[in-house]
Amino acid sequence: MALEPTLEAAPVGVAQDDLLPAVRGLLDHEFDVVGRLGVGGMATVYLAYERALARFVALKVMHPALVASSQMRERFLREARLAAALDHRNVVPIHGLRETGGLIILVLRAVMGRSLAAILADHGPLPIPVVQRVVAQVAGALHHAHKRGIIHRDVKPGNILIDEDGTVVVSDFGIAKALEAPEITSTGHAVGTPAYMSPEQCDGRAVTPASDQYGLGAVAYEMLSGHPPFRADSAMGIMYAQAHTDPTPLPEVRAGVPLAMALAVQRMLTKDPAGRWPDLDDVVRNVGRPPLVDGLDDPSAEELARLARSGSPGIALSASYVPTPPRLRRTDPDAATLLVWGTGPRRWGRPAAIAGLGLAAIAGLLAWPSPVPAPVEPLPARTESLPPAPRPAPAPAPQADAPATPPIRRVLDPRRDT
Repeated sequence: MALEPTLEAAPVGVAQDDLLPAVRGLLDHEFDVVGRLGVGGMATVYLAYERALARFVALKVMHPALVASSQMRERFLREARLAAALDHRNVVPIHGLRETGGLIILVLRAVMGRSLAAILADHGPLPIPVVQRVVAQVAGALHHAHKRGIIHRDVKPGNILIDEDGTVVVSDFGIAKALEAPEITSTGHAVGTPAYMSPEQCDGRAVTPASDQYGLGAVAYEMLSGHPPFRADSAMGIMYAQAHTDPTPLPEVRAGVPLAMALAVQRMLTKDPAGRWPDLDDVVRNVGRPPLVDGLDDPSAEELARLARSGSPGIALSASYVPTPPRLRRTDPDAATLLVWGTGPRRWGRPAAIAGLGLAAIAGLLAWPSPVPAPVEPLPARTESLPPAPRPAPAPAPQADAPATPPIRRVLDPRRDT
């Protein structure tokens, strides 16, 4: 019996490709791990096929160094349970969680598209209606989480996914909070991404829903301009700019941006949290929604779907996947029967199995005892002839003086003859 693979003793700098065979070995009884979708600072994501439910899922494997201590593991599990309670069409649902072999693995719905980061890297600035659609749907997901006391803390293009039908979904709720601990931050792992972090987050102050609004404003700025609001040679330089420098106004970066949209994004990026929009509904109202056209199709959704499907790793991996046949266990009550037909671990050939059954049947017929008939006793021989049967005596003739017997009449009894 093979030992269960583990990464508990793996060094911190283990190559991410080395995780794939370990994850396959740990989850082989439940999933077919097809391949890697992407890798980030917190986790590696794989596409897998869940055999029991016949569906594709995403496996987010947290980096072992981030959850090495028992305290961090409990903290992460607690935040993951809170995030799993979110139920919104623009939030990536958490199907389950596995903790095995020194790894913590989230089972998520597979988004068969691309991240907004990948789309921006390939296409640069996006059309105005597409930006409005992304902002509206991300704002809906964040508003749903804020009402339940959950702040994302790491709103960025890499955590915004576009499904193959153009639906925008947000992932990684709660992970940034789970990693806000001295044993993590002291090792040089920044909690959040500097290019999209709010000034209060850069300064180590308490975060609020307004902090997520700032992150969404930075994402909107990049979708309109093609780059984040602030750029520098180091993470510290970017964080300093977030806290002390105003971004270049959008009309100076891209011509044709509606003034109301530019002012709305500028207010989202205000340094003081109290100066930002009171609510994310106000953000959507002022950024604007994509215009509706006649018919059922939304042009902005179709454009997003096209961008998401182009070069999607999920679509490519799922197209190359061939389901593996179910494995037969020795404890299966039908194992002996299935082994004969070549579906079990030994896989006997069908011709040999049929020939074996035929030989067994012939041997059984040859060994079967022939039936012995019972002896028949002969009938006794007749020694004399039987006497002739006596003739019946003739009826006496009626006498002359005897009275004639009257005929018997049948009386119909309705009680009996009915």
